[in-house]
Amino acid sequence: AIGLIGVGPTAVFAAEGHEHHETDKGGKIKIPDTVEGIFKEIHERHIELAEVVKNKKLDEVHHLAFAIRDLAKALPAKASAEHKKRVEAAVRKIAVLAEALDTSGDAGDQARTEANLKRLDAVLKTLQTEFGIKAQDGDQAIQ
Repeated sequence: AIGLIGVGPTAVFAAEGHEHHETDKGGKIKIPDTVEGIFKEIHERHIELAEVVKNKKLDEVHHLAFAIRDLAKALPAKASAEHKKRVEAAVRKIAVLAEALDTSGDAGDQARTEANLKRLDAVLKTLQTEFGIKAQDGDQAIQ
C-alpha cells in the first residue's frame, strides 16, 4: 500500500513496509569509527553498486544504495566546522539519490538507474573532496 505523507508540493509517497535501514547479512550495518574507514566501506559498496548496475542486476541496487546512504550519514559528525555544512548537504543528496536508485532499480529502469548512479558518483566525489580524500586506485565508479 502506498500512502501520501505531507501535503502540497512537498508531499512524499511512502510505501508501507518499505522503510529501508540497510543491513549486511541480516545484521545491522557497522559504521566504522574513522573517516577513512567509512570511506573504505562506501568505496567497496559503490564499486559493487556500479557492477550490479552494469550487469543489469537492478533488484540488488537498493541494499547497496541504502548502505552507502547509512554510511554517509555518519560523516557530518566527523567533519570540521569549516566543511560541516557542505558535508551535510552532500549527505542529504546521497539520501535522495539512494531513494531514486531504489525506485529506478525496483522499476527495472536501467537507463534511469545508470543516470542516478552517475549523479551519486559526482556527489561521492564531492564528499571525498570535502575530507581531502583522493579517489582510490582501481576505483571504477568514481571518476
